[in-house]
Amino acid sequence: MTKLIEETGPTRNPPKSGRVYKGQMPEQRLERRRGQILDAALELFGTVGYHNTTILMICKEARVAKATFYEAFSGTDDVIAALYEDVYRVYYEKLSGLLAEMPADLEARLRLGIKTSCHALIDDPRKVQVCLIEAVGVSESLEERRRVQQEIWTDFLISQFQEITKRDGHTPGSAGYATSRLLAVGLIGFCENAMIDWLRDPDRPSADFLVDLLVDSFMTVIDMAGRRRSG
Repeated sequence: MTKLIEETGPTRNPPKSGRVYKGQMPEQRLERRRGQILDAALELFGTVGYHNTTILMICKEARVAKATFYEAFSGTDDVIAALYEDVYRVYYEKLSGLLAEMPADLEARLRLGIKTSCHALIDDPRKVQVCLIEAVGVSESLEERRRVQQEIWTDFLISQFQEITKRDGHTPGSAGYATSRLLAVGLIGFCENAMIDWLRDPDRPSADFLVDLLVDSFMTVIDMAGRRRSG
């Protein structure tokens, strides 16, 4: 209850026009402080947890005033939503940069896509904590964001599965699409739960070991599905 009362504050205020200070316009200073707040939130949400973090804790970690916080965000739910979006924005920017260099070989392309996706989170365990654990159930709007992210990744996997189907001399129909979608959703769930379990293991192996394991598992399941379809 204390947290709920504290988190209820004024709505986000747009930056006011003003003078240049230390070479920065007000909009630039606000953007810099927004970054400080997000960095602080990643540290706190990713270590002590979203529900154990207050606005005052974020402000102290970010070294900003509470008034500055409310210029950038409306509350902690707004912060975690922005943090979630930032993590995936960086990932998609990196993936987009790789698209032009994607190998022609379908398996190699799929391996690269899966590897890039996994490393986007597990290279920083705090991101696994925030995106796969803390963000769950925060708000309906964030749940919608999470569904959108899953659909993007699901569509990517389906497109690759169908390319493999065509390459193997089969015609992907509606039944094939339904199978590909179930397979994609199942693999995403497997991947996310494996990362969560890895995060909670005090003796966890390296991130590279986990990524290689996930990629090999993906490819094994896809290969088995292909043999079943052609058998």
